[in-house]
Amino acid sequence: MPKTFERLYISQEESYADDPKKMIKAFFRDFHPQDVQHYLNRLLLCALTESNTLFHTPQERGNAILFCEQVWYTLQAIHQLHKK
Repeated sequence: MPKTFERLYISQEESYADDPKKMIKAFFRDFHPQDVQHYLNRLLLCALTESNTLFHTPQERGNAILFCEQVWYTLQAIHQLHKK
């Protein structure tokens, strides 16, 4: 079970628009990749199994799954670049 996320919000004072590497460093300082994957999976499970979900059709559910997979793969790639 992942730890509780303590910093889910980045304030405007912490805006990293001018230095994206700082944002990546801050993100991986606060989030371990496996915790992010677990959290994404829980969000997706909730979104797809709740009765009042926005994903009514199989295509909408498939798109949500694909999107979460792509976010996960992107985060993995960024994490690998960050470690170098």
